[in-house]
Amino acid sequence: PGTTPDTADLRTALGTTLPDYMVPAAVVLLDTIPLTVNGKIDAKALPAPDWDGAAAADRTAPRNETERVLAGVFAEVLGVERVGVHDNFFDLGGDSILSIQVVSRARRAGLTLTSKDVFSGQTVAALAEAAVHDRDTTVPADRGPVTGEVAATPILRWFFDTHPEAPDHFNMSVLLELSEDLDVSVLPRALAALLEHHDMLRLRAVPDTTRPGGRRLHIPAPDTTSTDTGTEAAGGLLHTVDLTGVPAEELDTRTARACADAQASMNLEHGPLLRAVLLDHGPTAPRRLLLAVHHLVVDGVSWRILLDDLTTACRQLTAGQPVDLGPRTTPFQHWAHLLTQATAQGRFDDETDYWAKAVEGVPVRTPVDLSGPNTMGSQESVTLSLSVERTRELLHEVPPVFRTRINDVLLTALAHTLGHWTGHDRTLVNLEGHGREDLFDNVDLTRTVGWFTTLFPLALPTNSAHDWDTRLKTTKETLRAVPHHGLGHGALHHLTNNIGTGTGSKDHPQPRISFNYLGQFDTATEDSSFFSSLTLNAGGEYAPQEERPHLIDVVARVVDGRLTVDWAYSRNIHHHDTVAALARDYLTALEDLLQHCLNHPTGGTTPSDFPLARLDQPTLDRLNLGRNVEDVHPLTPMQQGMLFHTLLEPDSPAYLEQVSFVLDGVTDVEGLARAWQTVVDATPVLRSSVVWEGVDVPLQVVHREVRFPVTVEDRRGLSEDKQRAALREFLARDEAAGIDPTTPPLSRVALARLTDTRVQIVWTFHHLLLDGWSLPLVMADLFTA
Repeated sequence: PGTTPDTADLRTALGTTLPDYMVPAAVVLLDTIPLTVNGKIDAKALPAPDWDGAAAADRTAPRNETERVLAGVFAEVLGVERVGVHDNFFDLGGDSILSIQVVSRARRAGLTLTSKDVFSGQTVAALAEAAVHDRDTTVPADRGPVTGEVAATPILRWFFDTHPEAPDHFNMSVLLELSEDLDVSVLPRALAALLEHHDMLRLRAVPDTTRPGGRRLHIPAPDTTSTDTGTEAAGGLLHTVDLTGVPAEELDTRTARACADAQASMNLEHGPLLRAVLLDHGPTAPRRLLLAVHHLVVDGVSWRILLDDLTTACRQLTAGQPVDLGPRTTPFQHWAHLLTQATAQGRFDDETDYWAKAVEGVPVRTPVDLSGPNTMGSQESVTLSLSVERTRELLHEVPPVFRTRINDVLLTALAHTLGHWTGHDRTLVNLEGHGREDLFDNVDLTRTVGWFTTLFPLALPTNSAHDWDTRLKTTKETLRAVPHHGLGHGALHHLTNNIGTGTGSKDHPQPRISFNYLGQFDTATEDSSFFSSLTLNAGGEYAPQEERPHLIDVVARVVDGRLTVDWAYSRNIHHHDTVAALARDYLTALEDLLQHCLNHPTGGTTPSDFPLARLDQPTLDRLNLGRNVEDVHPLTPMQQGMLFHTLLEPDSPAYLEQVSFVLDGVTDVEGLARAWQTVVDATPVLRSSVVWEGVDVPLQVVHREVRFPVTVEDRRGLSEDKQRAALREFLARDEAAGIDPTTPPLSRVALARLTDTRVQIVWTFHHLLLDGWSLPLVMADLFTA
């Protein structure tokens, strides 16, 4: 009474008696419990938990400079206030696109990482170790502009195969609302700097006389005068439209016309493939800037790079400085050469059977309302968004429950929606990915502009008879099974013809629906000070006569804290009401799935979470490992032998190890206890337990968090003889207590103060955890902590 309990202490106390999944994620202190008129708890009147505060209480702060830098990068990229060294990147809302930004910003801070490191390490602590090991590795990159021939990658070949009508007019664009303090006079030079630094913006595609309908791709040298002068030498990149005084009723029409003219002005043969339109509304309204780039040379990741660099260039020019966009990364030209070479050498040949079976027997028939031409000119869209709160749950609260990434959740809801609509048990969709895979050594694509996108068929399980658990786990495993995130499909299909070329052929049906998650644009740029809002693909990006490659394109992204989903369709094929109903059903399914995950008491895992364990889904469901499990792998033969003898003679101390020694110079015993906990937090084997029942091979289970048992006694009042006697008695009791291999940790420590500075330490552990070589390593970590 009269004191306020510490919520972290409350959770810790509950953790000593409750299983992990029953410990509340947050504790909210109330003066009184709100009640309804019937005397029941009024749940609606309860305040929302402070999730950030609850999580922060459990976060381990960075312990060295490398972790400090990486924690800052995580927080910046993920848009969160702070990050602990053991927080999981994907649990915090990370995805494959954001992993590229982590690598890019870490490298700018002097730390060398790869996207593969982010997927394997996933925490600041693990990445700090990888960064230390890779720190001296340099990625060679051409310092100057790149020129010459460019090999056609799978997505570029797909583009020319599917867009014969008007290939010059197929763009991506952003519409930016500029800040008032931006000096727009620097824009021509800033744009010219982008053209010089990012070689693919200078790409040309000229007819290839050796191949009917083919194109030869090459990059000319930049016009070096444009960056300095900002004149028409830049190719007339920036066009200013004065809308001052235009009546309000005409403003939208004039703006749309100006943007459409810019979008239609691209020329693949003569370039450049970048256009900018400054919409000047006069002093009464903010200026806007349209940036349009031909899709042949950019993708969603490229836009983040271009906006970052445009901001940097504008800032430097405004300050009277020369433009410096930093070191160049691996050119697209080099990547394209490596990919085509690897394909020719058979790098993806072992995927042929996978891709043949992936679409075998999957129906592609999609319900239609009309039978008109499926042209870009007839394209319309339905757009719906999740609330900010639901989006926060999607990004930050749902991922840890089933160890999912955002695409797992989005596609599970899509599968449910499409299954209900089509009546199929499986639905084939074309899935887009960012394509910047870590396939080759000494390649850094984190700040390379180009169209790297992968496009591959995915058979989504749509059986509505299954519960959300089964559907989510099945979709997740379907995605994890895709080799190289789909890059091999395009390579085999477009570069070798090994998996068929016939569009819509019987053996290789083409999906009629596509899905693309573009990522989080709220954290898209490191510095967005020169613009206050961003609209992606505002309109006019495509030639109206061009045929659409799909019947329905579903595109999702996070903007202004909300997940927004566009359903693009042709009014000649589907009625608006049909697509609107699909969009509503999808949002409803997504919200239902989110609620299911948030209410799930234990969460769940799938085989891909623990590849070394080789467990099937029924076994994992039976084990019910929960959210506190970090990894599972088989015991080594030596460990299995120790476990066998332990189970055969449970009372035998043969494999119970006791290390006893006296440490002098200790004035803070509680600090020493905390140091032991720090070592356990950083050492997976010390957070392990063993499972052997119901599995083919005994397994070592590594837990995310374990409260390390440390007992403290004060023997300062005893004589030396009595202290030695107390030690003998303790060792006997400690040995008799044994260690249960199923309960983590398989280790404990007792600290007994002998004098004000001397402490008797007894470290007890099961031998299957550690060998003799490991002891000095643990001790070194302890003394460092």
